[in-house]
Amino acid sequence: MKLPGAAQSRVLRTTLALAGGAYGGWLMVEGPWTIAGTVIGACILVATLFLIVTTLIEWVRPGRRLKALIADPADVQFLIPSRARGCDHAIQDERNHLVTQLILPPNSDTLVEIRIAPRHTFETHTLQFGTPYTEGDEEGYERKPRALSYLNPFIAVGVDRAGVPGETPGHKINTHGYYQLEMPWYWNPQTIRVIGLKVRTRSKGTYEWQTVLAGADFVAFKKLSIVVTNLPLRMNCINPAHEAHDILPILNRRPLLSC
Repeated sequence: MKLPGAAQSRVLRTTLALAGGAYGGWLMVEGPWTIAGTVIGACILVATLFLIVTTLIEWVRPGRRLKALIADPADVQFLIPSRARGCDHAIQDERNHLVTQLILPPNSDTLVEIRIAPRHTFETHTLQFGTPYTEGDEEGYERKPRALSYLNPFIAVGVDRAGVPGETPGHKINTHGYYQLEMPWYWNPQTIRVIGLKVRTRSKGTYEWQTVLAGADFVAFKKLSIVVTNLPLRMNCINPAHEAHDILPILNRRPLLSC
């Protein structure tokens, strides 16, 4: 395996240090300055061990970072905003609420907001949002909730406010029915983004909803769920700044959003 430039440099310095250590040992045995040779040899040994350890750390650290990104790159939840911003699928108050399970009525179009809060520093080139289904199950494909378009809830007017597959560059719907955003994004723990999507529901049921984050060297899946029903089931807020409480959905409507 080819090592990165920094690691190659450390390996070279380690080799030179080992050679120096051998020379120091020769001084200790053969030279007249036995004490000086001993001191020099000990210093070279310490330096050699330090270089070996730091080189190994450079090899191990990228692997640990990659495992962390794949396992849990970010906290992802559905956002139910405060009354300061519109929301037609849940009863609002003065606070922002976070839920992992969203209640939506069947045969409806709903603006859904997804909050992404990174745990690490990384870059992505693609985001995907959607519900998995079994390959070849066309009936299941038609039943599942699907995102149709994009809307930035924080922009009133501007080219970045809305996106429609086939019209807006970087906005696509792939063959699995996932909404796909292809654009470079830089993330760090201080960067929190909210993605707005118009989601169309059809048949009743409980569906897994995935947010897929893809970078140059990793792909991570974050799972939520959407329950499509006419029953007034409660949604549990998991916002750590709030006391435990439930949120009621709004089910008696059939909105048709235009992004």
